[in-house]
Amino acid sequence: MQLLFGIPTNKYSSLIPTTFPENVSQLMKVFFCLHYSYKYNYFSISCWQSLPYNRPTFCELYEQINKIIEIMIYIIWNQMKKVILHWDKEIRDCERVMLELIIAQNNQRFELEK
Repeated sequence: MQLLFGIPTNKYSSLIPTTFPENVSQLMKVFFCLHYSYKYNYFSISCWQSLPYNRPTFCELYEQINKIIEIMIYIIWNQMKKVILHWDKEIRDCERVMLELIIAQNNQRFELEK
């Protein structure tokens, strides 16, 4: 509640207020990680402007949040592709080890049968 009254009365202008719950703070930190793009950094900072008319409209917020979600999905997808490729390599390595063990067992069996 403090935040709801703090922003309009100019008591809060921090990018991530300390009164935010931890999970919301973490989400905002992810949001601010997009600082490499001036547009998104400016957008995130503009939400906390002291004067309400300097803040983005809800339509602008909606559009920007959708763009950010698209970027995050792209980033997550690329990370998942890396994980999948790593898993694929790990699986192939395990298959190779298993095949080598089977060959070694067959060779031992063959030697014992002689």
